[in-house]
Amino acid sequence: MTLPVASFSFLNKWENCRHQAGRMYVFRDLPRTSSTKEMQYGDEVHDAFARRIRDKIPFPEKLKHFEKWTTPLDHYKIEPEMKIGITQAGELVDGYDGAWLYTKIDCPVISDDETTAISLDWKSGGSIREEPLELNIHALCLKAKYPKLQKIIGHYVWLKFDRMGLPHDCSDVARTWHIVNTHMKNVAEAMNTNNFPKSKGPLCKWCPVSDCEHNRK
Repeated sequence: MTLPVASFSFLNKWENCRHQAGRMYVFRDLPRTSSTKEMQYGDEVHDAFARRIRDKIPFPEKLKHFEKWTTPLDHYKIEPEMKIGITQAGELVDGYDGAWLYTKIDCPVISDDETTAISLDWKSGGSIREEPLELNIHALCLKAKYPKLQKIIGHYVWLKFDRMGLPHDCSDVARTWHIVNTHMKNVAEAMNTNNFPKSKGPLCKWCPVSDCEHNRK
């Protein structure tokens, strides 16, 4: 078996339940995502933000209330939905193939001198969960692409609640590198020993592993 590409989605599931993560990302006998109305709406929102920021295409009527979040960004040159893949040596790769760590950043705002950055992550769902690891992974990959970066702040933008989340200082990319590397070493060891233990928890209610005794669907 080949070591999966690291990503926040994979590592987040790995932290919650190694069995679920193994089924979805190592053995791949379960889909990684499912198409729900909420996910379709999230994709629609992200696409609209990207078009508005990149091409200045207005939001569709039902999403025009999000304009308040993009107007202040018109003063910056931004590459929305920025995709970054890096090797285990921290070198950039072109796309997902060949990457050791891969991420997509909704709205990275880079200063003109490329020493500071703000990473905005649009959240369209109904729950508020500040998850710094996701923002830290964004920062780690931004540092690989913009090596002069010294200060990186990450924010979630909770669109349903019309507010910006907490500021997360993600500048310590060495710490994030250690966290990701440690997780991936544990993944490799689990693959070598075929040991993917199950973890019972509150997320079992939504787990796609239907043959697990902890599944509460």
